[in-house]
Amino acid sequence: MQWNVLGTGAIGCLLASQLRLQKLNVNLLLRSQQHLKDFQARKNTITYECQGKTTEIDGFTASVLGDKNIPLIENLVVATKAHHTAEALGSVVGHLKSDSSVLLLQNGMGIVEELESKYWSQQQHPRLFIGVNRHAAERLAPFHIIHHSGWNDPEGGLMMGEYGKQTEPSPLAQTLQDIPIMQAITLSWQDLYSRMLKKLVVNATINPVASILNIKNGGLVDDNPHAIRLMHRVCEEVIAILGDDMPGETAASLIDMVITSCRVAAGNTCSMLQDIKAGRKTEINYINGYLCRLAKTRGIDCPTNMDLVDLILAKEKFYQ
Repeated sequence: MQWNVLGTGAIGCLLASQLRLQKLNVNLLLRSQQHLKDFQARKNTITYECQGKTTEIDGFTASVLGDKNIPLIENLVVATKAHHTAEALGSVVGHLKSDSSVLLLQNGMGIVEELESKYWSQQQHPRLFIGVNRHAAERLAPFHIIHHSGWNDPEGGLMMGEYGKQTEPSPLAQTLQDIPIMQAITLSWQDLYSRMLKKLVVNATINPVASILNIKNGGLVDDNPHAIRLMHRVCEEVIAILGDDMPGETAASLIDMVITSCRVAAGNTCSMLQDIKAGRKTEINYINGYLCRLAKTRGIDCPTNMDLVDLILAKEKFYQ
């Protein structure tokens, strides 16, 4: 089974590493000739750190986006940032078949609808799977990551569901489920959507606050009542916006979930702060920005989320 991975940040390298450790054929789709040269210079390897052990994983192949010689793609993992996904996928969409399987692993929401509108409004799209990733991984350098948590997550480290459908057999999903450390499970679309909303809450609370304070996840709850109160206000606004979509949840239950996430991945630097430190555009418009847009359509005020969006975008201005 041939796998292609688009996006070689922390999560892309995590998935590529675990697939390669299963002796599967894994091809990295890189965005430029320079990235290809950099990968070749390290002999087509990814450095993977986990639980105090460092492994050099080899045997990957690599191609540059836009290369017309890329064969038809059977399985594609898309681990690009949310705001890069539509453009990046445009380089390979012609290599996908109607029965190809595509796993989308972006933070935030609204991406799959954007892709449908851009590429498949007039034709059948490939099998689209959305992943809710609970693994915490950090990119230390190009093609070098550290895996902080997720391999023992009782709820599932990677939850997957086929867009708009109930659970159906899928070689892509089954392969990932067979990798113990990934803790992957397949859910119906309805169940996955519920998990997507919870992941959105975690990202909307932890990511911008940790990024503004420039601290790891654990610093948000380590004797920091001010950060907790700020995150609680985010959760109160989420309940006002999404309460009907999250039956049984309260602001208190959401903040408990967020605090638990902070403690489980205490040593992790959230993806948004990683982006800011690297001078990259963040996914804020697909996370808190998504909540703000939804709140506007529902006539709900969300000043805390709006402030967080403005603060992150203001930080981006310093290096754009």
